[in-house]
Amino acid sequence: MDFDKGRTIMTAPIAPITFQKFSFQNVEITNLPGFSTDTLDEACLAWNRSAAVLKSLSPETSLGVAGTRTEWEEVLRNPVKETEFREFLTSHFKAYHLSYDGDSTGLFTGYFEPSIKASMVPSADFPYPVYGRPQNLVVIEDLGQFHSALAGYRIAGTLQEKTLRPYYSRRELSSGCLEGHHLEIAWVANKIDLYFMHIQGSGKLEFEDHWIRVGYDGTNGYPYTSIGKYMVAQGFLTPENATMKGLKAWLQENPKKIDDILNQNDSFVFFKNLGAKEGPLGRQGAVLTPKRSLAVDPRVIALGMPLWLSAESPCVSERPLQRFMVAQDVGGAIKGPIRGDFYWGTGDQAGSLAGDMKSTGELYFLIPKTVEFKGFNR
Repeated sequence: MDFDKGRTIMTAPIAPITFQKFSFQNVEITNLPGFSTDTLDEACLAWNRSAAVLKSLSPETSLGVAGTRTEWEEVLRNPVKETEFREFLTSHFKAYHLSYDGDSTGLFTGYFEPSIKASMVPSADFPYPVYGRPQNLVVIEDLGQFHSALAGYRIAGTLQEKTLRPYYSRRELSSGCLEGHHLEIAWVANKIDLYFMHIQGSGKLEFEDHWIRVGYDGTNGYPYTSIGKYMVAQGFLTPENATMKGLKAWLQENPKKIDDILNQNDSFVFFKNLGAKEGPLGRQGAVLTPKRSLAVDPRVIALGMPLWLSAESPCVSERPLQRFMVAQDVGGAIKGPIRGDFYWGTGDQAGSLAGDMKSTGELYFLIPKTVEFKGFNR
C-alpha cells in the first residue's frame, strides 16, 4: 500500500511490549508503601466512579491480567462508603508489584485541565477558535483490519471523490481552513494557552457568566511532535528548561516565532462540549478525580483497574507520592510497560505541578481476591 510520504497521516504502531518479560510479586496490602499514611481522601470517590462504569460492561468483557468482568462481581456489587474504604481494600484485594525485564521502575509524568477565559463570539480580544470535530473527518483505528502487515497503524483523513486523502495539518487548520463550517465551540484570547489545551486533551472554558468543559473528540491524524524537543534542538531552550512553564515563557517573549514553533507539531485536537460536568472525563468514561486518576497504557493496564503508586513527588519538599490510584485515562505519550500520567486537577497550580513532574516510580496492581491471577498468561 502506497501512502503519501509528503503528508504523513498514518500513525505508526507504538513500540511492542514483550509480555513474557513481566513478573509480579505478591505483596500484603498493608505493606504497600504509604498504605498507612495515605488518608485515602477522594480515593473512594475515584473507585466508585470507575466501578459504576465497570459494572455496566458485559460479563465477558476482558480486564486483561485481572480476568473478566464476571470475576469482579463481588467488588462491584455496591458503592463503597468512604469510612469503609480501607477495610474494603484489605478484605477484597490482593496486591502485585509489577516488574518488566527485571526492572520495577518507570516514568511518571503529570497532566491537568487548563482553565481558559473564553467568549461565545469571536472578537479582536478572542480571535482563536476551539474547534469541534468535523463531520468529514474519517478515522480508521487499526489498519490491520485491511492487511495484517499494517496491524497497529492508525490513519485519518477525509473522503474526496471516493478516495481517502490526508486531513488538514495544524498549519492549515490554524490558518482558518475550517471557517464557515460552524464548528467553533468558543473562541479564546491566547493561542499558546489553546495549544497546551490541545496537549492536555481537555479544558475548562470560562465565560463572563458561565463555564463549560470541553473534552477530546479526536485528532486530524498526524503524529504528535514535541515542540519542546524541537526548541532544544534549535538551541532556544536547554533540556532543563524544556518544561511547560519554560516553553510558555519563551514563546511569550518571542511572539514572532510562536506560529512557526507551534506548527512543528502537525497534530491537532478537536473537542466536544461537555457542558458543566463536575470534572473532565477520562477515556474510561468516568469523571477524573484529582490526585487519584492515572492515565496508563491500556495494553498493560485495563481501564478501571485500581492501582497503588509509589513515585517521587515533583515538589522536592513533599514526601513521595505513595497512594491509591485508578486507571481512568490514556495518553498519546503514555506508552510502555511501567508508565503513567498523574492527573493533578484544574487550573494554574495543578498545571505547575503537572509540568514539573518527571518522576521515577513503581506500580502495584490491586486485583480482586475472586480473580485467579495468572499475570499475562491467561
